Amino acid sequence: MVVKAVVDTGAVITIISPKLLKCTQFALESWHGPNIVMANGETVSPMGAAYITVTLHNKMAMGTALVLQMEDIDLLLGIDFLKQFGKLHIDYQASKTLITVGDLPLNLIEPQNMELAKSRKIQTTDGVNIPAFSIRHVPIVSPSGTETQLFTPSRRLMLNKALTVGHALLPAQATTVPIANISDQEVWLDKGSTLGTTQNYNKQVISCDFDEALPLPDVPEKTDEAQLRFFEDLEQAINADLSEEDRMTLKDMLKHHMSCFASNSKEVGRCTVAERIHLKEGAQPVQRGPYPSAWKARKIMQTQVGDMLDADIIEISHSAWSVPVVLILKPDGTWRFSVDYRGLNEVTVRNVYPLPRISDILSKLQGAEFFSIMDLQSGYHQLPLRKEDREKTAFVTPDRLYQFKVLPFGLANVPSTFQSSMDIILGGLRWTSCLVYLDDIVDIVYAPTFPSHLQRLNLVLSCLSKAGLKLKTSKCKFAMTTLKVLGHIVSRKGISPDPEKLLAVANFPSCVEGKTDADKVKRVQRFLGLCSYYRIHITGFSTMALPLILLTKKGQPFLWGEDQRKSFDLLKAALLSAPILAHIIRYP
Repeated sequence: MVVKAVVDTGAVITIISPKLLKCTQFALESWHGPNIVMANGETVSPMGAAYITVTLHNKMAMGTALVLQMEDIDLLLGIDFLKQFGKLHIDYQASKTLITVGDLPLNLIEPQNMELAKSRKIQTTDGVNIPAFSIRHVPIVSPSGTETQLFTPSRRLMLNKALTVGHALLPAQATTVPIANISDQEVWLDKGSTLGTTQNYNKQVISCDFDEALPLPDVPEKTDEAQLRFFEDLEQAINADLSEEDRMTLKDMLKHHMSCFASNSKEVGRCTVAERIHLKEGAQPVQRGPYPSAWKARKIMQTQVGDMLDADIIEISHSAWSVPVVLILKPDGTWRFSVDYRGLNEVTVRNVYPLPRISDILSKLQGAEFFSIMDLQSGYHQLPLRKEDREKTAFVTPDRLYQFKVLPFGLANVPSTFQSSMDIILGGLRWTSCLVYLDDIVDIVYAPTFPSHLQRLNLVLSCLSKAGLKLKTSKCKFAMTTLKVLGHIVSRKGISPDPEKLLAVANFPSCVEGKTDADKVKRVQRFLGLCSYYRIHITGFSTMALPLILLTKKGQPFLWGEDQRKSFDLLKAALLSAPILAHIIRYP
């Protein structure tokens, strides 16, 4: 194939014709830049762009060329490519005008063998973790062909991950490529990552012999299972509807904050600030023995106590305080380890630090396009207790006495203390970049752009990392356009009740099925509490619920009549058909 090329020292960009591009393996990409002003003053819009390679004997130039139809020209080399060849010399005194690019006259350029020029992508066959400042042999899909391959590394790999391969000659049917991590942090390389391209190479190869060369480290037979699980959970946590480029950008940023995520279910972070327990003046130690049922559940307690000892959550105690343990069966069949702190709570000075109102949190979501929600791994257990306050948390099992080194569940002030600590850790990011409700952190972006969301998410993760906190990857969701938040579905359209939660309303039994009037009143109170949570979706809620509200007043006889039945049915119907509440847009 004869290619008509022009060297244009006045052109700042290189242009390739669509006809020539079609004959190569270079990919056509979209062009988001400005229109191009031609030499004749005409403004044209490129068809796209392509990252191409131009080879002149033993020198190579690479870069982005615009794809544009040109009259009688296949390739226009601008100064962006010419600079890579070094110098350009034009000899007008010779018998024939001679142009020299670099050290080679242009008239010595021979047409390329198109079969040799075909490039093939080289991709990894497995995920590999590459430690900082080290080299790993990475398994690849063997390049096709029987000839030596000229390997050209991926420019994006170097820019985005600080990984490099270098230009190299690969033997036919090569199964690995050595990858160097030149950064000061370990880098995870996903399965299917593109390392670069290869072309057949049939020129002379000068062999170099290295005596006693140091072998490169072998490919790890098995990547750490915890890391594999982390990256699998990370794939599930990222919005699948994002473009591939945005997914990769978000994934790289999250991997940079890998220290924020717990590697297993037993790994718990530890905040750098210790909390305290304030007792009322004159308070005496509470002393209670284990419940009789505890002896039957001794084996379960031993297992859970052992896990907490291993996780450095509890320690052996010699305290004067002692409260019993209760095991609660969870819906999934496992047991929740609970300590009965009612005695301690009675003598504790209450912390009145305010929890944010759910309605305020939901109202702050207006204008958001992307949402990320992060759940801390055993959130309360990541806040340490002062040493002098640990003895107050002592609990007794059939075996011995233990005490918590961190905030335990069940203390009266734990929710307020945790909320206060998180507000301090996240500082000025609250209500502008993220919202916190107990141990759930919701990162909210108010601008309809992915980059701004990424920036704010990065700031939140940096704060958590500095504080020493750990997230549970499987409970996190990143860059979602629709998200479940505090019993509601939030999207760019607005807010609506979570359909799963509304099932409890639809299946709520009649309030007259209680055995006693007290049971019936409690049923009414539970139903009103459930409906009240979603009252912003019901017009005239107070009027509609009034007949049921009157039943809950002290001293009021329980009379279930037509008004009460109608109120019950109307509230059910209103919730099950609740509209989406559009975000209110406030203009400055």
